Amino acid sequence: MMIRNHTRYLRTVKFVSSLILLPCLWFIGQTANAQTNQWRPVSGARHDNISGMALVEHANQKTSFIIVNDNKKKEQNHAAIVSVEGRAAPKYTSLRWFGDDIPVDLEAVTSVPGAADNFMALTAAGRVFHIEINRKENSVKTIKSFDVPQIPKESDFEGFALQKINNVLLAVWANRGLDAKPAQLFWSKFDLQTHTFTQVDSAFLKVPYPVGNTRHISDLKVDQTGAVFITRRHPTRAMTDRSRPPFISPEC
Repeated sequence: MMIRNHTRYLRTVKFVSSLILLPCLWFIGQTANAQTNQWRPVSGARHDNISGMALVEHANQKTSFIIVNDNKKKEQNHAAIVSVEGRAAPKYTSLRWFGDDIPVDLEAVTSVPGAADNFMALTAAGRVFHIEINRKENSVKTIKSFDVPQIPKESDFEGFALQKINNVLLAVWANRGLDAKPAQLFWSKFDLQTHTFTQVDSAFLKVPYPVGNTRHISDLKVDQTGAVFITRRHPTRAMTDRSRPPFISPEC
């Protein structure tokens, strides 16, 4: 599916059949058909779930990601750092959230281009949290929170990305859709100083497969060429078994 004539920045939507969560992320243009027993657990706790992630640092053999949780209570965990080094077991470190402006039900997170340790996380309701992490103290604080524009009724957002293209900072986010209800993909110029969106546009879309109980967009990323990569979610037995711990991608 192509997005053309809507904006000179976003150019292509590419469908990926499943979300690749760790070092395989750089091969996201290809379908991942990993067997369940190849996936690596990051934690044995149900509330240490992973609803979104973004790269923090990749150096030598070690890669670190910030992950967000879709927990519904403020006293629960809402963010963590997952570090992977070689074939060692992933290390899961919860982040303490300082201050009173604490989110619930986070569904996506993206790095802020050009701002080290700064990220933006999106809740299912459409609230964005600009955050800064402190890796020495294993903590996170809210710099500012604000809503995305044009929130539809009965929305359920999953996916938020920031990318600098042709020296313009763009925000891309999505209302996930479900089965007959299409997802709605939004994009806009974004001013990091004022945290405002301008020239908002959108398009509806459905993934061509599979059929039944499908969230058409469960996450998204945008590369520096303007290509938009989206993932869809179609629950399998493993995904719907809430007694199982969260997992990361198969070994590469």
